[in-house]
Parts: sequence; C-alpha cells; structure tokens
Amino acid sequence: MFQLYRSVNFEDFSFKYSTDVLTPIEQIQTQLSDPDVAGALSVNASKLSSSISSLMGSRSVDDVRSDLNTYFRFENSLRRLTLAGKADILYNTDRFTTDGLVDKSLVDEFLKNVGDPVDAIFDASKSFSEHFEENMRTHEDPSTVKKTYVFRSRVHNLKLQGSYLPQLKSIASMRSKGSGLAVQWFVRYGNLIKDWWSVNVPNSFKEFPTRFMDFRLKLMLEKWQSLGQSLAKIPCNVSYLDDVERKKHCEGFQGSKGALIRLFACETLPSEWVDNANYIYDNYYERSIAYIGLVMKPCTRRFRPVGVFCERMRPDMPDYCPHQLIYKMFSGNKPIVSGFTLGPTVFDRFGSSDHYKMHHPETKRKFVRDSWKTKVMWNKKCTDVFSDYNYIVKHVCLDPSQTATTPGEEDTLRSLCKDAFCSTRDLVNSTSNKSFCSDMEYPSMKDDEYIGYSSPGTAEIFKQTCIVMMFTISVVIVMMSLFTISLFIVAQSKRGVMKQS
Repeated sequence: MFQLYRSVNFEDFSFKYSTDVLTPIEQIQTQLSDPDVAGALSVNASKLSSSISSLMGSRSVDDVRSDLNTYFRFENSLRRLTLAGKADILYNTDRFTTDGLVDKSLVDEFLKNVGDPVDAIFDASKSFSEHFEENMRTHEDPSTVKKTYVFRSRVHNLKLQGSYLPQLKSIASMRSKGSGLAVQWFVRYGNLIKDWWSVNVPNSFKEFPTRFMDFRLKLMLEKWQSLGQSLAKIPCNVSYLDDVERKKHCEGFQGSKGALIRLFACETLPSEWVDNANYIYDNYYERSIAYIGLVMKPCTRRFRPVGVFCERMRPDMPDYCPHQLIYKMFSGNKPIVSGFTLGPTVFDRFGSSDHYKMHHPETKRKFVRDSWKTKVMWNKKCTDVFSDYNYIVKHVCLDPSQTATTPGEEDTLRSLCKDAFCSTRDLVNSTSNKSFCSDMEYPSMKDDEYIGYSSPGTAEIFKQTCIVMMFTISVVIVMMSLFTISLFIVAQSKRGVMKQS
C-alpha cells in the first residue's frame, strides 16, 4: 500500500515520447503538401509548415527522433546554462562539450535547429486545436470533413503531447539538480570536510588530508549525478595514490546513482491519466503528510482509494471513465474487454444480482434510484476531471468510424461517447454539449433503458459455478475418506476377533 519513494523509467518514456511527437509531425507535413487538404483548412498553416520544415530539414527520421529525445531530456539545462545545467550536460552527454567543457555555440546551434522549431510547432498546434474546437463544423460538406478530419486529429494529438512537456521538464529538472548540488556542496564545504576527516579518519587513512587536497579540484569537476553519488565516491578516490590503481578501482563507480535525491521523489508520468483505473478518485502515486511522508500506491482494478484504504467498487461501475477509454482506442491501445478483473465498459445499466429479485418492489426501486444517482455523480466527476481533454475526446466522437479498426469498435465508441457527453440530463443541457448531442444524435438515456435489472453476468455465473463444484468435490472427498476409514476399522476389528479365537 505504501512505499518510500516512486521513480519512473524516465529515459524509456522520453524516447517513446519523442516517437509520439514525431509521428504526427511527419503525418501533418505529408498532409500539408496535399493541395486539397491545405485548401480545405480554414486557417493559415504556413507557420506550422515552415516550423516542421526547419525541424525535419534533410536529416533522417532516426536523427530527428534522437535530437527530440535529447531536447526533451535536457531542455531545462540547455535553455539555462547555470552551474547545475552545465553539470547535468557534462555528466549525461558529450554532444555539447569541447575539451571537457560545455560549448555554448553547440548549444545555440542545437536550439536553433531543434529546440526553437519544436516549441513553435507546439504553439501552432495549440492555436489550431483551439480554433478547430470552436469550429467543429458537424454540418459541413462530407468531402471536406473527410479531408480535414484526420488532419485535425493529428493536430489535437500534437497539442496533447505538447501539454505533457512541462511535467517531463519537472522530472528532468529534479534529476539534474543533483549534479549542480554536488559541485556547489564541494565548493562551499570541501575545506570543512577535509578538516573533519583529518581528525576522525582511521589510521589506514592517515595520508587522507594530502590526498584530499590533491583531488579536491578534480572532485569538484567530476561529472556526478547527485550528492549521494558524490559522497559515495570520495573514499574510493582518496584511497589510491597511484593513477593506475585509482582508475582500476574507481572508474565507473556509480555510488548511490542519485538515490539520496530520488529518496524524496514521487514521480508521475503525464500519460497516467489514460492508464490508471479509477483515476478520478485520485488513484495514483501520491506523497502526503497524512501518509507520514510515504508514497501511497494506487489500488488495483475494481477498487478505489478511500483514505488510506481501498474500497471495492459497485459491480455496475466501470474502472475507467469514457474519456479514458475513447482516447485509448484513438491512440491504438489494446482493445477494451470486460472480464473477471475488469468492470463494465459503459455505465449504462443497473447491475443487479439474483438477490435483487427477492426484495420488495419499493426496495428494488430504491436500489435503482441510488444506482442512478451514483451514475450521475460519476459522470459529473469524469467530466470535471477530464474536461481539459475534451478537445480531442469530443473530436473522436464526431466520427467514430474513423477510429474504429475492428468489427464492433464503432458501436463501442458510440456508446462511450454517449456516456461521456449525453448520458444524463445535466450533461445534455450543458452549454458545451447541447448542440453536440443534438447534431450527433446522442439523446439522453431514458429511464426504462436504465431500469429493468440485468441477469447475473458471466463473472457471477462462473463464480457461483465454481463454488458449487468445489462444494460438491469437498463432499465427495469427505464421504470417500469416511468410507475408507470405516473399512479400515471393520478390517481391524475382524483381525482382532480372529486372534482371540
């Protein structure tokens, strides 16, 4: 339930993120070269086109992806060449160094060819996305819709990727500060540490002060990741006077690998809003004073956090909001399948069991009313939490057939879109959804669609069948055991009688 800290695999995510950004950029560049698409757009795309051309240039796709990965990982350090920034660059990459020092001319050239165009692309995609969101044009000419729908999808997706960047910068910044901290720590406190060690080190380190003075400047220039790593590396460096021995024993020594800084980390990836079940109930990694400073882990599926505990969810409540599932399908994630560990895909039926049938009619109606209230509150919470992503979710709902790739997916998408924007009176009557629901023919759900209990689901039937089978097997085993014991007792009795006779 709790853990000391949470550290994500930032390097792998950064590379994947670079691919996720580059893919729509390439696709948009191809579409903008099509006169029909460019002519069908209601905005001037020249700035976006020129920024993409500046980024892509004549380089290969792999080279551009590598540059993007470098920029996303070191953007803070490259933009601000402070002591911490330079230490971060020196330790993690030799791309911007000359003779062991950071070369500002290489940094400026990289920012001109990669950093500035990427930022311009993100800005342009955000402006385009906002324009497209205000002008959905659900009644425009079908041929025009066909030409621009995919373009708009890619622009919305690019805006979404751009919104992830600040959180990635935050993770990168926290991880790079250790380098600068280590350098500054030795500059300010090196003499104090030397004096303390000269008094307190064991006899085997009697030559430590001299060695420390010889290595102090070198230590300050070492490419260390964190204070913890710096402290861990001191004994190794000062214990060997001979350069060959020091290189043999200390080169590649990584110490704590930044454990001291990461000990206080609670890192979350920006894409977790899509992947985490019950995200609307704050079901994600979180550090809080209420948890004695520890990191609380998210609950498993079919459970949601309530304080420091996990509570089982109602059987008719989904694990994911429709907004999450719509984007999952849009981004090509694995198909949505309800099973023994997953709840229903859509919150559109009152999920009852056999016990429901035994209750009084008034009690049944109360169950249904309570379930409907829960659904209304759940929909409202989903809408509030994921409203920032409506621009891309609602766009997918304009034409689910464009996203569906397998039979049945279009119907699933339409059900999810209806659940997200048009399933309750409050949603339909909201200013942002009223015309949308009318245009897309997503009417609010009628009472008789929701009321009318459902029969037990597959999971419930399987569970009951397993219980009956286990009980039957247990009874058979017990009866066979009793029968065997009885035979044994009878046999022993006969043997005793024969001996007596």
